[in-house]
Amino acid sequence: MGKVKFILAYVMMLSVNQLYSQLNLGCDPADSLHFSCFPGLFSENQGNEMVIPTTHAFQFIAQDNDPLLNGTQVMGSYFDFTCFVPINGSSTHGYLTVNHETTTGKMSVLEIELDSIDNQWDILYGQLVDFTNSGISGTSRPCSGTLSPWGTVFFGEEVSNSTTDNNGDGYLDYGWIVEVDPQTASVADYESDGLQDKVWAMGRMAHENIVFANDSVAYFGSDQSNGYLYKYVMASPQNVKDGNLYVLRIGNLTQLLGTTPVPLTGSWIQIPNSSIADRNNCIANTISAGATNFYYIEDVDVDPISGDVFFSSKYTTAPGAVYRFTDMTDSVNNFKIFVANDYPYTIISETDTQTVIIDLGMDNLTFDDKGNLYMLQDGGQNHIWFATHDHIHDSLNKINVFLKTPAGSEPTGMTFTPDYNYAFLSIQHPTSAITQLDEFDSTKYWNKSTAIAISRKELLGLDDQNHLFIVVENDTIYNNDTIYYQNHPINTSIGKYVNMYNSGSSFINITHIIEGSNQAFNLINNPSYIIAPDSSKKMLLILTPPTEGTYTNSYSIISNDNINPFVFHVSGNAINNAGIDMLGELDTKVFPNPSRDKFYVSTPDKCHFLCYDMSSKLILSKELNEGTNEISTLKWKSGTYLIKIFSETTSHTERIVIY
Repeated sequence: MGKVKFILAYVMMLSVNQLYSQLNLGCDPADSLHFSCFPGLFSENQGNEMVIPTTHAFQFIAQDNDPLLNGTQVMGSYFDFTCFVPINGSSTHGYLTVNHETTTGKMSVLEIELDSIDNQWDILYGQLVDFTNSGISGTSRPCSGTLSPWGTVFFGEEVSNSTTDNNGDGYLDYGWIVEVDPQTASVADYESDGLQDKVWAMGRMAHENIVFANDSVAYFGSDQSNGYLYKYVMASPQNVKDGNLYVLRIGNLTQLLGTTPVPLTGSWIQIPNSSIADRNNCIANTISAGATNFYYIEDVDVDPISGDVFFSSKYTTAPGAVYRFTDMTDSVNNFKIFVANDYPYTIISETDTQTVIIDLGMDNLTFDDKGNLYMLQDGGQNHIWFATHDHIHDSLNKINVFLKTPAGSEPTGMTFTPDYNYAFLSIQHPTSAITQLDEFDSTKYWNKSTAIAISRKELLGLDDQNHLFIVVENDTIYNNDTIYYQNHPINTSIGKYVNMYNSGSSFINITHIIEGSNQAFNLINNPSYIIAPDSSKKMLLILTPPTEGTYTNSYSIISNDNINPFVFHVSGNAINNAGIDMLGELDTKVFPNPSRDKFYVSTPDKCHFLCYDMSSKLILSKELNEGTNEISTLKWKSGTYLIKIFSETTSHTERIVIY
């Protein structure tokens, strides 16, 4: 009861502005829509669903065993480092690489693009990286990594006990840093001999991490009981093949503890790395050099504001922490704890004020452009923790919870787009049997590794505040089926979602064809889609009139197989009334059916007639008069045809067989 009273009193002492500031630690009043502006979450054990702040939204991107290369490959399991690689610097078009931390390691490369209409990430293409070239013997346990300044992806093999040399090149097979070009989905060839290479000069150890300070300097650590921090200085910019290797030796770490911690200094000690033997035995050489052991270094990152180096140690007691220091080239200064695993921090959420101890597991580290740090936890409660750039351990407490993972999982691999509007990360090995909806009503089970995108709500999905369209209704279109609408009132513009489901056994390739010459407005539709078997895509159609007014529009959408395109037929005329939302059934008759040379259409009003073959090709478009109309089929091939007949208020659809 005493603790509850203290918390209540503490909250009552805060002004509204103070409370908002502590709830929303990353908020800058001048940039209130920044990714880091969110109300902190209540820290608790994992539930069945993922929980993110109410200010944010997420989208499912991919899951374990999703098809790649039109079904000839599938994504691996155990999603780890999830890296957005911009194409030509774009924040809306790039590659998304996903490491699969398995004994026989894999990496998936997806080409993704943000649809500018509904702010949804689409997968354009996907394939696995080729690790089978004879230059290396595959990869094992590819873990965390980084995007290089020159646009390639580096990752570490978290293997410390490799004893094999299957290709006989002298290097033990696993425990190295690897560079991948996402554009070609291939491993680097430093010798230009057609064979893949790993970054041998960075030494063999249980690599889990790497970061580049610039195009000449990289930092990384060993994720094992002999956990050391290294710096690699390249012989020339962007040349990771050759360089000098250094390891950190720091003062007495116990001076960082207690009520009056003292920042430390340290020095870089060069480690031999020119011979194959030196590279294979990097850890033994490091121990001989008297380097400081930090026990299981999980990740390293560089603060974009100060340039300081941050790294995380997973050890459950001191020195388990996120550390920071300033690199002075030959030495380091101001080495101190940024966040401690065993320190009681006070955090404020929308529902409570808590004193929390992170306990263990600070793993991946990711900075945003304002220098705020996101700390992904592997162990404890497996949260994504958040600390502002101006947080100071034990004196200026600015920590919150950004994300809570579903049962059985840990968060991995977080990276941002260049504009820092979108974050990509993975949820590794969840075990929840519960489904969850994303921003686009896509439903997934949290029972296998999943990659997601997260952003502010204003930037993902439809936002009525910033778009001049409304969603009228949601409909499902199945393989070889048709939906049809007419008479939507349009005052500015109108949008319509179509959820397309492929119930067939092959991939559907969808392109968009607009037909008809009497549109009173323009039809804007999304780029082409490829829909895998037994999966769906949501498409948004936006109809924009040339001038403000009230319009009636009619359009049909016909689905088909992977050979033929979807067809949209659009027509429209200005009207003076409000129109109606849905068409009634048109009282019409089509006879005889089947027929040979001709058939008749009887209708009580003037109507428009459309006929498509089963490849969705428009065969005939004409106006029908009131009464009985003759349709000649002398030049038609035998087969089944789809007929659409509509007036301003009613419609009729049926199939007819011509023999």
